[in-house]
Amino acid sequence: MNWIQVPDESAFDGEYMDAPELEQLAKVVMEEHAELAYLREWSVRVLWRRQGSGKEAMGRCKVLSGELRFFTGADWLIWAAADFCKLMSDRQIEALLFHELMHCEVKVNKAGQQRAATRGHDFEGFGLEVERYGAWDTTLVRAKDSFRQLELGLELPRAASDGARVSALVRDPLREMARAAREGARAPMVDLRTGDLRTGEVLGGDGGAG
Repeated sequence: MNWIQVPDESAFDGEYMDAPELEQLAKVVMEEHAELAYLREWSVRVLWRRQGSGKEAMGRCKVLSGELRFFTGADWLIWAAADFCKLMSDRQIEALLFHELMHCEVKVNKAGQQRAATRGHDFEGFGLEVERYGAWDTTLVRAKDSFRQLELGLELPRAASDGARVSALVRDPLREMARAAREGARAPMVDLRTGDLRTGEVLGGDGGAG
C-alpha cells in the first residue's frame, strides 16, 4: 500500500497545492544519493500540480528568481502532476522526484558567485530510432549500459496456446501512464526496485519458444 497520499482533483482550489509528503521524500532522496548532496545547502520547494500537460506530463523543475524567490525563499520549484502520480507506486514517485532533482544545477558566474540553474537530460531520443538503428551515438550507448545494469525485465513471458513460452513486448510504462491519464485506461505499473509488471497490455510476441 502506498504511503504517499496523492490528492484527488477535488482537493485542489487552483492548479497547485502544498505537498509536504513530497518535500519530505525529496529530502530523503537528497540524503540517500551522493550525487545530490550539494542540494542540501540550497532550498527546493515541491508542490502538487492538479494535471500534467504537454511535454511536462509528470513533473517539472524550474529555477526561481526575482519576486518568486523572494516570496517562496526557494531556489528551485519542482511540481509533480497528481493525475499521473495516482497511477504510480511510491517507488515510481520517488524516481520522478529523483529525475526532477537531477535537473537542479549550481553554476558559478564570472564574479565567482554560485547561482541556481537547471541542466538538461543526459540523453534524448525516440523509441523507433533505437529500434531501427540501435545505440548509434555515445549518449544512447550510455543509456543502454545503464538500462542493462538495471535489468528491469520489461519483457513479460507468457504461455502460447500450445504451451510454449513466448516473449511478449509490453508497452513503455511511462507512455502508457500518460495514455491512461488521458483515457482512463489501465496502465502498466513497473516496480522500479524489482521490475515487476503489475498490470498492462500485451502487444504481441516474437513467436519464438523459450
